[in-house]
Amino acid sequence: QEGTDKVVGAVKMTGDGMPRTISEKLLHKLSEDEYYIEWMAVSAEARGQGAGKRMLEFCEEQARARGGKVLTLGVVNGNPARRLYERFGFVEKKRGACANCCTTVTISLLFGMPHGQIGAV
Repeated sequence: QEGTDKVVGAVKMTGDGMPRTISEKLLHKLSEDEYYIEWMAVSAEARGQGAGKRMLEFCEEQARARGGKVLTLGVVNGNPARRLYERFGFVEKKRGACANCCTTVTISLLFGMPHGQIGAV
């Protein structure tokens, strides 16, 4: 948070040749000249105050400085941060049903169900 020593968020962005975990590699294959926001988090009390936008601006600046031509990220359906990403200029990339299913299953296996259970109980 500006003017204080309080950390209100964090972000991890990777590009070609940068170290990535196995799960990060499984969730997204990087293309040439692409930088990918692996994850981003803003504390609950800081949401809506511009911290997320500032982190996205930082990522864009860093990607451009390193020769990146594309900045991408993935977002789980229902995540309210999607509005921030769309306002920033990210657009949805259409994918086939199989790719969506595989990603959802991979996320669920690695992280649990971040936005509740899917389907009827």
